[in-house]
Amino acid sequence: ILGLLNFGFSTVAIFKFIEYQKEGRLKTFFSVNAIVVFLQLLITIICFIGVLIGAPFIVDSKSKHLIFTDLLLIMLPGLLVNVVSSYFEAILYYNLKFIYHRNLLELLRLGVSNLLYVFGVYYFNDIRIMALIYTLVSFSSFCYTLYKFLGVQKVEIDYSEFKTKYVSDNLSNGLSFWILSFSSFIISQVDVFFISTIKKDLTLVTMYSQSFRLQEISLKFIKKITEIKGPKILALYKEGNRAAVVSIYTKLLKINLLLSSIACLGIIVLGKIVLEFWLDKTIIFDQTLIAVLSVLCITSSLHWVLWNFSNITEQQKRVRAISIIEILLNLVLSYVLIQRMGIIGLGIASMCSNSVTIIYIFQVFRRYGNSTR
Repeated sequence: ILGLLNFGFSTVAIFKFIEYQKEGRLKTFFSVNAIVVFLQLLITIICFIGVLIGAPFIVDSKSKHLIFTDLLLIMLPGLLVNVVSSYFEAILYYNLKFIYHRNLLELLRLGVSNLLYVFGVYYFNDIRIMALIYTLVSFSSFCYTLYKFLGVQKVEIDYSEFKTKYVSDNLSNGLSFWILSFSSFIISQVDVFFISTIKKDLTLVTMYSQSFRLQEISLKFIKKITEIKGPKILALYKEGNRAAVVSIYTKLLKINLLLSSIACLGIIVLGKIVLEFWLDKTIIFDQTLIAVLSVLCITSSLHWVLWNFSNITEQQKRVRAISIIEILLNLVLSYVLIQRMGIIGLGIASMCSNSVTIIYIFQVFRRYGNSTR
């Protein structure tokens, strides 16, 4: 949700940075983006206050309400610092080509966070320690990002350059980038909502979310191959070398298809064993559900490459409509299939809606490739 609150402007910043840099107007760039960051911080705080006000309707007891409120308040500083950090990370790891530092940072952030979560909750026996760890890790990663950024790029802000016109000028592109991100968010997050509201069984939520996690973890590693190529692809695109861009994405599609197929087979064969060993044998995992969700590893990996292509080559406006259709299709299919097929239907709904977008964007990719000949 925090990523969606950027409204696509951090992605816009990736492209605008190069333009302003070539024109020698980076002071203007940082000044106008300061306005955007301020607005996003304000929106984040407003949303946060809304959740606090709605807390009594979300939790069912006074003691849980107090814990819920404490969790939110402890996490707020981490949420706000991540809003600012997203801009520096976007520019640093794509325009200034520090993608390996991003991967290192992400691995450390995930690894350290999860280790501290386990030890923190075990020793303090209090879930609020997780919120504190989140905020501390967020501040630490932001400090590292800022240190790397300032080492290669000076940041200057001129208050006279604070122009809100930058927001309106880039709102359409930002919205298009946002819709692409929102469609991915819906695919990965809406299933738990349907299970909890229609089935009203938290055991099923655990079974589904942990079965889903298997392909999600595999996908994180597969995605890194495309992310590493990001700076090179962006540089080639800005140089106008479309043939090279198409060549790289064609290879990425083949590599992702191969690796995700291997991961899919691995999850089908070993998934149930891993989950029972990882969690608890008292939770009964459905082999059919695991098999269905494992196929998402293939569709999601192809979706990711084509999504990346749409962003970097600025095709986002062409695929905006299909992303909206994907969202609506996923919601409708999820609602219908969960009632007819149970939670297995949610996995099928995600695959179907994902596949529609893949086919459409692939056609856009083919037309883009043909235009280079």
